[in-house]
Amino acid sequence: MFWLKKLVSFWLMPLPLCLLLLACGCALMRLPRRATLGRLMALAGAVLLALLSNKLVSTRLLRPLEDQFPAIPEIAPGGAAPAACQKGTLVNDTTTASKATAGAIGRWLREVAAEGLVGG
Repeated sequence: MFWLKKLVSFWLMPLPLCLLLLACGCALMRLPRRATLGRLMALAGAVLLALLSNKLVSTRLLRPLEDQFPAIPEIAPGGAAPAACQKGTLVNDTTTASKATAGAIGRWLREVAAEGLVGG
């Protein structure tokens, strides 16, 4: 069951799905009785790939999710950098930086839980 889920979820991703439509469409175009279906599948794959690759479409698809789940303030673009990344601080050790980021995420989660938005 695990492998079936992985296989289905892989083929439902945008790029593999579009490439599958294109490949099947090209294969069906070689058959005289299915040439029209093949052209439609190839056209659908190409149009879908072009649409999903467009920044305007991807922005419109992601906006509702970004509105529903806002970015963590310390990690959001334009937000304050974690203490380990402040100007004048040199972090050579990646564990220090990851601990600082984990600490910022932990503080944010405690604040969200205190506001009653998340159970915990």
